[in-house]
Amino acid sequence: MIVGSGLVASAMSDYPGVIQYAAGVSNSSCTDADEFQRDKDRLKAGLLRPGRFVYFSTCSETDSPYVAHKRECEAMVRERGDYLICRLPIVAGTTTNPHTLLNLIQDRIARSEAFALWPDARRNVIDVIDIRAIVQWLLRCGASNETVNVAAPMDYSMIEIVAAFEQLAGKPARVRIHAGGSADKIDVSRIEGAGVHWGRDYLESVIWKRYR
Repeated sequence: MIVGSGLVASAMSDYPGVIQYAAGVSNSSCTDADEFQRDKDRLKAGLLRPGRFVYFSTCSETDSPYVAHKRECEAMVRERGDYLICRLPIVAGTTTNPHTLLNLIQDRIARSEAFALWPDARRNVIDVIDIRAIVQWLLRCGASNETVNVAAPMDYSMIEIVAAFEQLAGKPARVRIHAGGSADKIDVSRIEGAGVHWGRDYLESVIWKRYR
């Protein structure tokens, strides 16, 4: 059973005896306590379903209301037992959600609108189809009662990500450079055997496939 209708939920494949919960607050900039509470109430109802419970969370460690909320939801899932928490980085895929980082960059470049850029910031990007492959592999391996980073083994500077979209659009981005930026390293040793091919041109190929 798959719960949700967004980018990740739409890419998942059903797996017998497993609830894949890919619903929740879709805007990582959200600060609305009522929205977070609605999400918790929805999750609480979902946790009553029988079967292994796969919960999609975030790899982000930023100090934000959204990340704090996701960690609280993770705690609810762990308390239930028979779970698999899959923490995700930046997900690439076709979605109408305007709040995703990749959609925002593409839209700003397309409309020649200026946006802020932190050159030292680095982000991990993964194709939503690779998430499906890794989750299916974890389930086949019997993964249970653990939290796994489902991410790529490499990350990219924001300059590299913007440059890939510039190449796709055939026009330069208008950016306002700011000093600094976070660059958290994500440990993906748990999924080394998943069989996903991470080529040197992974970022460019994913962006051209998903945003062309």
